[in-house]
Amino acid sequence: YASYLPRGCVAALGVDEAYKCELPHYSYPHLTVPVFIIEAITDSVVLGGFEGMAVKSLLTKGGAEYAAEYGANSSRNMAIVLESERDGIFGASCLLHCGFTLTGPLIDGQNAIQALYDWAQSHARPDLHRSASSSKPQRHHYIDRPGHNGLYWPPSGSHCPVDPTA
Repeated sequence: YASYLPRGCVAALGVDEAYKCELPHYSYPHLTVPVFIIEAITDSVVLGGFEGMAVKSLLTKGGAEYAAEYGANSSRNMAIVLESERDGIFGASCLLHCGFTLTGPLIDGQNAIQALYDWAQSHARPDLHRSASSSKPQRHHYIDRPGHNGLYWPPSGSHCPVDPTA
């Protein structure tokens, strides 16, 4: 798809392995600018478009198991951001792609738009965005945890939109 590959990643992996830099697991450690990631742990476009999974198959045992496994893998990829004080993330366990709104999904009462705004403000005015108990910057990490069943499918309670095609 003629993707941009981060130069630091390409240099680290070499020309023969540079294609791996399209994957966040390989490219993220080489990013030098702050990023805020908004992503669904169970992304409807990836599951339905790239993976070819029909939404109705989520109602089957095999489809639900596949979506749960996909969610676990996705959350492991997102976990690398949780180690960063510089970067932020909003990872909701919802079946959506671009349906992030002011009303949902919500994680810890926060929506993606407000989370992004707060993160951007913390970079614009770092002196105003310190943790009350330390001089370290406030972290902007919002990510759903698995539901009571230990899985990311069905969604684990982040107040997802009702329309699964959102």
